[in-house]
Amino acid sequence: MAYLSGDTNLQPLVGNWYAWCHLLAPAPLAMNLAHRYLGTIKSFIRNPQVHGNASRDPSMFGGPFVSLSPDRLDDVVALQQAMERDFSALLAFAGDVKSFNQTLQQEATGHSLDGFYDRLPQSLKGCVELLYDNMNQPRIRFIEELMTGAEFSSRPHQSLLLSNQPEEERDFFLSTPRLPQAGQLLINAPFADPRLDMLARMRTAPADAKEVASALELSEEQARIFSGLCSDEAPKRNSPDHDGGGVRIRYFGHACVMLQTRETTILIDPLMSSNATAADRRFSVCDLPDKIDYVIITHGHQDHLVPEILLQIRHKVDTVVIPRTNSGSLVDPSLKLMFRELGFEKIVTLDPFDEIGVGDGKVVSIPFPGEHCDLDIYSRQGLFVRLGSASILFLVDSHAVCESLYDKIRERIGPVDTVFVGMECDGAPLTWLYGPLMFKPPQRKDDESRCMSSSNADQAFAAIRRFDCKEVYVYAMGQEPWLRFIMGLEYAPDSVQLAECEKLAELCREAGMSFEKLDIAAEMIR
Repeated sequence: MAYLSGDTNLQPLVGNWYAWCHLLAPAPLAMNLAHRYLGTIKSFIRNPQVHGNASRDPSMFGGPFVSLSPDRLDDVVALQQAMERDFSALLAFAGDVKSFNQTLQQEATGHSLDGFYDRLPQSLKGCVELLYDNMNQPRIRFIEELMTGAEFSSRPHQSLLLSNQPEEERDFFLSTPRLPQAGQLLINAPFADPRLDMLARMRTAPADAKEVASALELSEEQARIFSGLCSDEAPKRNSPDHDGGGVRIRYFGHACVMLQTRETTILIDPLMSSNATAADRRFSVCDLPDKIDYVIITHGHQDHLVPEILLQIRHKVDTVVIPRTNSGSLVDPSLKLMFRELGFEKIVTLDPFDEIGVGDGKVVSIPFPGEHCDLDIYSRQGLFVRLGSASILFLVDSHAVCESLYDKIRERIGPVDTVFVGMECDGAPLTWLYGPLMFKPPQRKDDESRCMSSSNADQAFAAIRRFDCKEVYVYAMGQEPWLRFIMGLEYAPDSVQLAECEKLAELCREAGMSFEKLDIAAEMIR
């Protein structure tokens, strides 16, 4: 009997690219393949040395540079050929979407759109609706529920890469493909495959490695590699269950917070280290309890909806809670369908101020403004949680530019004891994440002004003070060492983000509130 080694990680891939939320939905996947990934590797093929030099410069991390040595050039050429072959239908779809939208913008001037349906490219027929918005601008609405045919599916190209590569050494997820190396195991299986739960359970429950390898249909050589990624030693688990009184609040890093009573476990925005052998004080995926009643997702960004972690905890989770979605928008794909793609079945969607009962309390969805580059994105929610005697407000990455909004929220939920707030107040520009989905690229000055930013100190304090809270926690700063590959940033000591944190600390303490900037891990009992 064996466990997965404490340092083994399981990276989900779509066609050799790290699987993040936009790769789970057909339309955004198509646009990223066509307008991000292919261009990146073609650039590497033209001049691998430029990419190599840039990727060795720490200040360039998070940029569009492939962090592979020039001797992998043949492998990258092979990857380009495989992408153009395996994703030919999705690449054609991406081209058709851009081309037809251009036609629509030029010719649809307010008259009926009926005549355009006959002109739809074959790849769009039956899965889009043509509409005008209330500014009389034409647009394409995607009917995602109908984009289920073989031409849209990435399932044949979904896989799981097992390795002992330290998380801190991973290459940036948007620019460098995952090309398997010696000692790594690539398991070709769709994410929804229930057999992947067998692997995930081996984190904390022993299994016969040979039986698991057989069930996964591994070759003899693959089974040998798999055995090397297993261990006879049980991983260290740091009190996964809460048997004491009150509410235990555990911070797992970034925006991942777990709330526990004896009866109920709520896990918010699961993103944590997979490494149960790390020397620092982190909590890992092994420190989660064996049953999680609710996983709650605040929004569909790569650091909040994380397939890598969700696939490892799927077998533990009863219910997933998500915000509503702007149905049919290319920039706001359905979170519900993403979770279906990941094999989850019990999914609850909340509109603002909807609530669900949880044990001896409730969770209320609240408006979450900003941080999405002024795009028309609905799928985001802050959270108000009342559990036992604790009342906790999660403002997440809210950009609190309108103080009156928080007056109205206060009227609905009343005072709270504890507030968690993000302070990434100098975020990446619009095109860093959303560029492949934009029909009309913004001018540079507009791109730089429309950032993925949350509140600065004055904005955060203006929101916080309305709730008469006793304690404030800044979180979601993305500085945990295992997050660099997905965040693409590392603050300098004099960064504006850290300066604004210090300013907020002073404002809170002057107002009689306790303050702490969270990092790595923390635990509180309320």
